[in-house]
Amino acid sequence: MRSLVEILQQNNKSFSPVIPQLKSSLRLMHINFGNDNPELETVNYDNVAQFALFIDTKLKEHHKIIAYGGYLEDREMYRRSKIFKAGTEQRSIHLGVDLWAPENTPVMAPLDAVVHSFAINPAHGDYGGTVILQHQMKGITFYTLYGHLSHQSVYDKSKGQKILAGQNFAWIGEPNENGYWPPHLHFQLITDMLTYEGDFPGVCTPGNRDYYAKLCPDPSAILGLQ
Repeated sequence: MRSLVEILQQNNKSFSPVIPQLKSSLRLMHINFGNDNPELETVNYDNVAQFALFIDTKLKEHHKIIAYGGYLEDREMYRRSKIFKAGTEQRSIHLGVDLWAPENTPVMAPLDAVVHSFAINPAHGDYGGTVILQHQMKGITFYTLYGHLSHQSVYDKSKGQKILAGQNFAWIGEPNENGYWPPHLHFQLITDMLTYEGDFPGVCTPGNRDYYAKLCPDPSAILGLQ
């Protein structure tokens, strides 16, 4: 039986862009926010303006329009928020792909879906506006999570609401609505929602990396980044 990742890879030409800028593949830039990138030593993650300036400067230097990356990166940035503490451990492994794009950027469904759940997760460093869609493909049910959205993206949602492929159903939020981050979309693929509603871990501890990597495979095929 084919895995979900294999099915997605084989059907990667059929997905609608999640944000409009993904149509311009030559204008995209990968940025490594892992602990192995020495450029990050000068970035103060507590200062969202400085954090955003680092991203904008990199894009301008390379004549790109959005930055992307982050799947399974071990990131220092999560130390700025107490929500990433897990007992004596620190959650630092990123489970989705970030698309660093301007606030109010439209967010579209990559394929037909229904709304599974939604919430505003308001804590410092959290998702802010959050929508989770449920999909079916080749007999497999899976989910996509959209984090750091505007609050307006959540207000008109209802469970079971139909969302069509390519439909603009949300917008990237500004820092006061997105968990206090530079504007971006956190996009995560989930195979089992467990008991979560309107939320799901987007960051795990290094010790739980393998467990969550199975629950949250690389979503790059859906985004057209492979």
